Amino acid sequence: MRFLSLLLLMVLGLVRVSAQKADPVLFSVDGRPVKASEFSYIYSKNNRDDADFSEQSLREYLDLYTKFKLKVREAYAMGLDTLPSLQA
Repeated sequence: MRFLSLLLLMVLGLVRVSAQKADPVLFSVDGRPVKASEFSYIYSKNNRDDADFSEQSLREYLDLYTKFKLKVREAYAMGLDTLPSLQA
């Protein structure tokens, strides 16, 4: 609960943070960081008018986004990015 409250504060703070400040890492997938600004951008883009930044909404979207990142990483590990049929 404490982590999620902190996450909510960080994401809300990103709206007001200038580009010159450090961008915190929310989580990493296979050593690749996922920064708070990336998450905030994708959340806002995909939710558009429904992006209310409520704790429940952020929890649900963070869970979905984490699973998405894990699936993409697994696809790279399986070499799916090199299949000619998928590249076309």
